[in-house]
Amino acid sequence: MREFSIESLDDFLKRPLWDSHTMIFRGVSKASHNLIPSIARVPAKDDASKFEFEREIFEEFQKRATPYLRSEPKTKIEWLFLAQHYGIPTRLLDWTTNPLVALFFATQSNCEHDFAIYKKLQTEWLSGNIEPFKIKKEYGLKPSHSDIRYINQAGVFTIHPNHLVEHNKNSVAKYTFPASAKEEIRWRLGKYGIKTSFIYPNLDGISKDILEECKTRLNGGSMRSTSPFDWA
Repeated sequence: MREFSIESLDDFLKRPLWDSHTMIFRGVSKASHNLIPSIARVPAKDDASKFEFEREIFEEFQKRATPYLRSEPKTKIEWLFLAQHYGIPTRLLDWTTNPLVALFFATQSNCEHDFAIYKKLQTEWLSGNIEPFKIKKEYGLKPSHSDIRYINQAGVFTIHPNHLVEHNKNSVAKYTFPASAKEEIRWRLGKYGIKTSFIYPNLDGISKDILEECKTRLNGGSMRSTSPFDWA
């Protein structure tokens, strides 16, 4: 994996980022966070126990979630997307094809910590009725765009049958930012339209945007680290 130190948003945007066909991005609010699917973080006595646990919690989720759904997922992979969304540990990792969306997620918490964006070269994709527990290698997956969140977030997934992310020097890059850049980047993303109500297009997202915008007046008009009159 190649690693780079980034000082600002402008520095990041000068990098080769915009090939949406092969490049995907994941933002982490702590630079120390590695690329690990959530199921890999579950403690278990051995791999066999962890794989058994993975199937058990997935099947239990399918059974118990059904009464709460207006429309039931049609395939196992759609069920897996749903389980991931609601906090079930899975072999999936969330990514986006938009580096600005990745920055949004990386700058929303842990303000005192350095943060990072992972960029991955993903050239192999699967689609259709996929059996997620029979896949033998890592692939990219594109969810159905029936949910506006997936559209706005440009969301995609990778699936990891061995619970580990395959990466080498040429396939993954990590861009690490200092904690001091977090507030400024978050402010600028909002000006570009990458704000909570865009990422989460619902009343919760609107409410959070209102609170963030009104804090400006509460704090005497100061919301960013540079002078509001420095417009050059």
